[in-house]
Amino acid sequence: RNSEHIKQLLYSYDKQGVKSPKTISELLLADHNIRMRYKDYGIMNSHTTTQTLPDTVKCQLVLDQLEMDPGRRQGPVLIKEGIHMQMGLDLTRAFVEEEMRLQDPEGFALHDPTSKRIKRRPLVNLGIHEEWSGDGHDKLKRIGFAIYGVWDIWLGKLLGLWVIPDNRLKDVVVYLWLSLVE
Repeated sequence: RNSEHIKQLLYSYDKQGVKSPKTISELLLADHNIRMRYKDYGIMNSHTTTQTLPDTVKCQLVLDQLEMDPGRRQGPVLIKEGIHMQMGLDLTRAFVEEEMRLQDPEGFALHDPTSKRIKRRPLVNLGIHEEWSGDGHDKLKRIGFAIYGVWDIWLGKLLGLWVIPDNRLKDVVVYLWLSLVE
């Protein structure tokens, strides 16, 4: 056993974010008592780091990372990884999330799955021919057949279906609509 070599390997795994003892054992291709080695070399896991650092330092780390994300796109996991990559300190995800909720509660409201939900409303039409819907289909376009169809929403019936050279040309769609209106 070369303890200096193992020490360097453990430091490099820690820098890379590899924390699982099982993964590290697999990387070392041998069974080592990883937890004892971590303690011997002074390498701390996220729980220990979060407990030992002063609150002001931890809060400032989270605030600095939040400041780098003005679009509020990063969640607690990415903020935690950013702190680890830039500072080499591994905080717990729970602490990072709690601090983010204190500092930027609107950011969590933006990412709430129900905030982006499309509000459904019932389809209301007064009668026949009030609203038509048209759509082009490209499944057969590769062999030269583009299909375009128009249907009445209130009736739920097809008003016209055409095979045309290209259903993406505005002039063709306008011609089909005008021929249907006529």
